[in-house]
Amino acid sequence: MAHKVVTYDEVIAVLGLANIHPTTLNEIRENLDILFCRRDEVEIDEVRINSGFGTKSQKGFVDLTINDQRTQMVASKAMEIGLMLVTAAEAAISDEIFMSLLEELGLGNSLDRGAVLLKLREIRHGSKNFKTTH
Repeated sequence: MAHKVVTYDEVIAVLGLANIHPTTLNEIRENLDILFCRRDEVEIDEVRINSGFGTKSQKGFVDLTINDQRTQMVASKAMEIGLMLVTAAEAAISDEIFMSLLEELGLGNSLDRGAVLLKLREIRHGSKNFKTTH
């Protein structure tokens, strides 16, 4: 099962919407800085993808190697992951454009823009609270 990954900005935006005392919010932010900013980052230097055919299983498979981490999967899982990567990349580009536009228009500070981005994601993912007029 896939795990939801959140960014630092998303966490800060959610906290900004909560009714948290400013001192407590600053303490939380300091801890999040440690969690998000001080951990070792791993650069992806090399990605290799190969296909193969299992002589025992008689099925096709895909090998995915990122740096020195190798995994093997059935072709259907590789297709699913590929679609997830494309979808996430499109959303990331859309988020970047949207946030740049809000900043260029001078709309709110980074917390306000983060809250708007969270709402946009809720809409994008089919929030129960958002009804379309179509």
